[in-house]
Amino acid sequence: MTTKRQLTAQIAVHAGLSKEQAAAALDAVVELITYHVERGSDVPLPGWGTFRRAERAARTGHNPATGEPVEIAASVTMRFKPSKALTERLTTAPDAV
Repeated sequence: MTTKRQLTAQIAVHAGLSKEQAAAALDAVVELITYHVERGSDVPLPGWGTFRRAERAARTGHNPATGEPVEIAASVTMRFKPSKALTERLTTAPDAV
């Protein structure tokens, strides 16, 4: 697993930035994706995929300990759909299962 600190360091090396600049860039990208998805816009990243807002309807679940029904409230989440290119790359990766 990669931490934010490790990811920032990798961005810095690959983009020729300082760690502070890389951290600011990563934070900006995450904030902009969040901002647009919150407002219902799809956010495509060509060659990688698309982030989009998704709404889950209210539903009835079950308490696993007692088996009794539990009402689960409606909620909003974010979905990611990988691009065809990313899917193919992951499928053909040397360590793909």
